[in-house]
Order: sequence, then structure tokens, then C-alpha cells
Amino acid sequence: MTPKNYKYQDIADRVQELYLTVPLKTLARKLGVSQITVRRSLKYLKLTIPEALAQERKQKGMFRKGMAPANKGKKMSPELKQRVAHTFFQKGHKPHNTKYDGCITLRKKWNGKQYYFIRIGEKKWELLHRHIWELNYGAIPKGMNVVFKDGNPLNVQLDNLELIIKSENLKRNRAAFLSQTKEVRDVKQLINKINDTIKKKRKLYEKQHTTRAEQQPV
Repeated sequence: MTPKNYKYQDIADRVQELYLTVPLKTLARKLGVSQITVRRSLKYLKLTIPEALAQERKQKGMFRKGMAPANKGKKMSPELKQRVAHTFFQKGHKPHNTKYDGCITLRKKWNGKQYYFIRIGEKKWELLHRHIWELNYGAIPKGMNVVFKDGNPLNVQLDNLELIIKSENLKRNRAAFLSQTKEVRDVKQLINKINDTIKKKRKLYEKQHTTRAEQQPV
């Protein structure tokens, strides 16, 4: 029996009767409640679906290779099309979360550090600290880096930025790296190796995928 103070006692009784024979989604629809309510009833009743049964239901609900979609070859009726026309994504429309020029976002780069980026055009983003430097001092010469005096990449105030050559930047990074404990250095080196492996695997996958696409008959 269900606890006396349970809000959905009548529903819980039905859940207890049917949960082993009717999938939860179907059961919720039959009872006119949400799946959350059904699961809460199971929790209050301290009932669990056997793992074997759960896996069997999962397999039945999976879309397998070779199966045809239920709506394959079917066309939307004119009446339905007219009713849902307002939901269609029209040519020229943009998603509601499209960023605007000048929008600033915070992102994590490959090295694990977070940096501010600014949108300067459609599908064009730039590191904010570099953008600020160029607005004030012009284009950054080749072989030069804009770095943070205090080492904090989130402090993009102009007086915290300086322009140095890449070799000097490497020296500073190396000095900062060697000042850390051996354990921290070992972990960072391992992370770098993992990132390098991921990059190589991604490039190989993209190359193979492109090759297969080119070989497909037109």
C-alpha cells in the first residue's frame, strides 16, 4: 500500500499494479500524468524496475539501422501545414540566441584558461584583449603577443596589457611552469599530451570523412 500522506495515492496504486507490464511513458499517458509523477510514485512505494526488464524496454524503443521512420514517404497535409506554418524557420531568419556585433563572451581555450572574446562580424570572433590593443595602438606586428602583466587573462584593462615578442612570452611561460611543483607540472604535461592526441585523432577523422564523401557517387 502507498503511504497515507502521499498526494497521489490513487495514481500510486495504479502504478504499483501496472509498472511491470506497462512502460512508464505509456503508463503516464494512460493515467493522464507526467512521467515524473509515475517515477515519484515508484520512489514512494520503494519499487524498482528489474534491470533485465529496463534493458528490454530500452532495446524496444531504440531506432536501429535499417528501420524506416514512421513518417517516411508521408507528406504533411495542407491543413496541418497551414496550422504549423508559423513555426517554420524561414530563409533569412536567425536563431533567437544569435549574438550581435560587439557581444562579449567568456570561453575556455585549449590550455584550460578562460578568455574573453568579442564578435566583430558574422561568424568572426576575436580575443578581446587583442581587440582592445589594436583599437588603441593599431595592428599587432607579426611575431608579437599581447600578454597580461598580472598574469590574469580576465583582466583586459589596457594598462594591464603589454606587447612582447613570442620568444619572451615562451621564456615567461617556461619560468612560470618551472616555478610550480613537480606534481602540477606532471599533470599539465599529461593534459597537453592528451590534447595533442585528441587533435591528431580529430584531424585524422576529418580527413577520412572528407575522403569518403568525395568517393561517394554523385
